[in-house]
Amino acid sequence: MLALIIKKYDKCQFSFEKCTLFKTPGLVAFLTFATVVLLGVITTIFAHIRAWSPNRIADYSQQMLVTGSAPSDLIGTAIVTIIMIVVLVVASVYTLKWQSKKNSAPASSF
Repeated sequence: MLALIIKKYDKCQFSFEKCTLFKTPGLVAFLTFATVVLLGVITTIFAHIRAWSPNRIADYSQQMLVTGSAPSDLIGTAIVTIIMIVVLVVASVYTLKWQSKKNSAPASSF
């Protein structure tokens, strides 16, 4: 499914420089880092509720290496992570397409 979405929008005629939400690379890096930290804090505080958080993949992988068997939560975490990746990629495609249309629209004059 993801390959079909990427293939469909692969030939779009827009420039990525014009289609960004944030113009500064430093701001993008900061927001990425802040998101990872925030997810880590939320996962730590609500560990009993968020057993399938993507932040716990490293813990479950380590547990699998030590014990030799995959914990049941690892499969759920992997599924949640894959779903989140697909949703975010689809959302980014639509966001870039929307930004491209917004930037290429002619200015209206009154």
